[in-house]
Amino acid sequence: NPPQTPGRLLEFSDSDGVIELRTAGQVFRIRRSPFAIETPMGNLEARMLARQGDGVALQESFRRDPGDIQVDVEESGPLRARIRISAPTVYLSPSNHVHGWALRLQAYAGNPSLKVDLQLQNSAINRTYSRPLYFESYELGLRLPPPGAARAVRSRESADDPSGLGPLLGAGLLAGDGVQVFYRNFEQQWPSGLAMDADGGLRIELWPAWGSQRQGDEASPAGLYWLDDMQHTVKEFVLNFGPLGSEAASVLARQFQFPPVVTLPSSWYAATRVTADLGGHLPPAPTNLPASDRRLPDYQTYGGRYQPVAPGTRLSELLGVNRFGLDEPRRIATSTAGDWPYSVNRFLVTGDPADYFYGVDFAMAELNIRPQWLAGYRFGRDFNRIRPSENPYLPEASQADQVRNWRRFIANGRPKLDAGIAPGTGAYLPTTGPNAYARDDEHSWIYHVDEAYQYSGNPWMRDWLVFVGEFRKTRLNQLDPFPDMSARALGHSLAQAVASYKAT
Repeated sequence: NPPQTPGRLLEFSDSDGVIELRTAGQVFRIRRSPFAIETPMGNLEARMLARQGDGVALQESFRRDPGDIQVDVEESGPLRARIRISAPTVYLSPSNHVHGWALRLQAYAGNPSLKVDLQLQNSAINRTYSRPLYFESYELGLRLPPPGAARAVRSRESADDPSGLGPLLGAGLLAGDGVQVFYRNFEQQWPSGLAMDADGGLRIELWPAWGSQRQGDEASPAGLYWLDDMQHTVKEFVLNFGPLGSEAASVLARQFQFPPVVTLPSSWYAATRVTADLGGHLPPAPTNLPASDRRLPDYQTYGGRYQPVAPGTRLSELLGVNRFGLDEPRRIATSTAGDWPYSVNRFLVTGDPADYFYGVDFAMAELNIRPQWLAGYRFGRDFNRIRPSENPYLPEASQADQVRNWRRFIANGRPKLDAGIAPGTGAYLPTTGPNAYARDDEHSWIYHVDEAYQYSGNPWMRDWLVFVGEFRKTRLNQLDPFPDMSARALGHSLAQAVASYKAT
């Protein structure tokens, strides 16, 4: 069929400090100063109740010091516009720790919706050492006309019983008058919530006040959430404006959770010899592909493709904001011996959308859960102050404070986190600890991020590959105090430098 275009294209303008997007009768504006995101139903707001020292303080994401918020236009075409907005983490002390964030807004021609990706960040580059970021809740919201009765949708606080849960493992949905919210991976990244208050407040609860971080299969006794130092986590939702019936909303929720996937025949990849390693070599396409639609996976078997799942495994052992998609046996034990580095290029051979979603989920878990990212880090400007180390040793004197990340390593017994209070108390609060460890060079199996980026074009993966290019200049200049010169350490770290070069 000939290419189809919407009846009306997206209109984009950027002047006098205001970016304006017009599509399908809706207008969205991003004001640079004072910063604001204007929607047809009011301004989008974001707020965190952060633990600061021994108290709690409100931090409003979009109210920052002048110059803190950076707005970049990534696309401004007639079919799609994408705006990236960010503000840095600032760490001065346990009682003065301001969260960082990055936001991507996408609008489409002929579509009255705004897609919002929010990445919560804890990656201060103003200091050599930082610490975990503790908070009680984090939510985005709109102030709407009073809708009447309050209502809420919550992800299951316990996903232990798989019976009947499968159909719910999709996008969360809350429909109000004039606006609907679709929340991707609503159950997978629990706890999650959507709420409409009687006074007109629409709350998108990315880390809800009614929940807390999971440690193992239980809620944290501390009653808090936390991001490890150098951890970033992305959550996605769509705001759709205008009237929408319940059946149409249900269809859109399913499409948002598992959107259509574009494929190319494996013969194309084999002929062009691009994307795949080994000179582009691809094995023959399997002949026993299932005929059924596997886009909505059975997570008790889905997880088995990158982590062993014993019979009777509870879903709470596979899902949750700090588990979904990750190679669970190596979440902490990153140097466990055995097996081959991962690959998610099966999608290139099968063309099966289930393999696409598996690859993207697995790659995003690497970026969402492991403490392996310093947003905004630039080697030439920041190395002498931060001196990130390519080998995440365990230098803490206190067992409770052991952590593997890519902060500066000086010597065993020297902490890589800022405890900031009394000596010996540690950077982690009692009953809390690391969510995951960063990979060391000998076990730096991150090829799946590069592979998934090559066929998904996911911009968050590209952001991370930009950071990796700057971080790996430590290796290229041999500036680590104890460089690992084993063949596999050299191979993995140089492969990441090449992946960054390909992406950028």
